[in-house]
Amino acid sequence: MLDNIIDGLKPLAIDIASLTPDPDNARRHSDRNLDAIARSLSQFGQRKPIVVQKQGMVVRAGNGTLDAAQRLGWKQIAAVIVDEDSAEAAAFAIADNRTGELAEWDHRALAATLTALNDNWVDYDPHLLGFDEGEVARLMADFAPFDAAGDPPIATVPGEAEPKAAPPKKTKAAPEQVQLPDPVAPQTTGVQAVQLFLDPTQHEAVLEDIRALSAHFQTTNVTDTVIRALQSARKSHGV
Repeated sequence: MLDNIIDGLKPLAIDIASLTPDPDNARRHSDRNLDAIARSLSQFGQRKPIVVQKQGMVVRAGNGTLDAAQRLGWKQIAAVIVDEDSAEAAAFAIADNRTGELAEWDHRALAATLTALNDNWVDYDPHLLGFDEGEVARLMADFAPFDAAGDPPIATVPGEAEPKAAPPKKTKAAPEQVQLPDPVAPQTTGVQAVQLFLDPTQHEAVLEDIRALSAHFQTTNVTDTVIRALQSARKSHGV
């Protein structure tokens, strides 16, 4: 059965029993990593082949995918078989892992994409994408753009009830009446700031402050607003 492999890769399918995991693999896969791979394979199917050295049928790229597929009970997997010596195969394995980890996230673009997925994809679940709810909430608090109403979107956990409606908004003060806050105390950390933003008892008050500061500084997201406010406060205090 090849139902778990996309059509374009089915000609590359081979028996998993014929493969040998790389005994010298320098890359370790945690349970969370393997669980994320397995979730992806279950949801999307196999969309890229693993790489196998012909000599010994050793998996040189895709050991995590192989492990996850076995956990799912797969009997076949799509693979590209390369005829090369062990030194070159080992070098490729390191390069394949290293080049991937040198990439970086564009956090604003990621937050915007996750927001769109949450709104438009019926199967949205952050675990399918390798994230947990706390990571998504922190990402949204720091990088999500404001919506049309001037509010930063609130990340919700799939399966939980929608947040209660916020009380009516107070009339916004004119930009010239906005009072900048005192500089943030030295002991205030990024973690504490996120906790304050996510505290249900403080959420509306924090949003009201952010809206006023955003209008004053003409910024469009939470991070830029906070940075501009802190810069202005530090300058006004001669810091």
